[in-house]
Amino acid sequence: MDAAFGGSCSLSAVVVPHLTASASFWGAGVPFGITPVPVAAAFAGAGAENAVTGQIPQWTGTGALSCPAVVGLRPSGMTKSGTGTSTASWVQMTGWTPDTANYPGSAVNSNALVSQGAKTAATVSSSVAFSTGTLGNSIAIRLKKNGVLIGTAGTASSSSPATVSATTQISVNDLITVEVTDTNQFGSSYPATITAGSSTYVRIA
Repeated sequence: MDAAFGGSCSLSAVVVPHLTASASFWGAGVPFGITPVPVAAAFAGAGAENAVTGQIPQWTGTGALSCPAVVGLRPSGMTKSGTGTSTASWVQMTGWTPDTANYPGSAVNSNALVSQGAKTAATVSSSVAFSTGTLGNSIAIRLKKNGVLIGTAGTASSSSPATVSATTQISVNDLITVEVTDTNQFGSSYPATITAGSSTYVRIA
């Protein structure tokens, strides 16, 4: 004879959170609204079990979520704030203004452009506009990152501007400077005048 029986049970579930960020997570779950549900089942001769239904538990939790953030490079720029003169030796150009109108957040520290963020292969460039002296000038410029040479331009003889560009790895708060020299034999007596304004600049992109 088939035997009839009844029973009661409680349900539990393992909750596995899925995050789109690579992060660490901790939390304490507090189940609520769970009521044991009587379950009725009958077995046939082959041992098949009828469908069992019950209440799905709900839960709340508290915790903290954190994930690493990598700051990408934000373009920066600075422009010459006053005129200058060339010399017969390499000299760092001074007198710069952050170009915040075109590159928000740009900053200048000790006549160096400060990088905003990091990039494996950033482009660092400079343009130095000038007017020549009586006997002409041969202007060359070069870029340095944290005092280390990263790029040198050929001379710009009696024409303007002189330009240089370099591809280099940039880290947060790297300092980019530009140096100028005049290789013309008359450069010491008749130096070139470095032009102020947006035509003389240093940029990181």
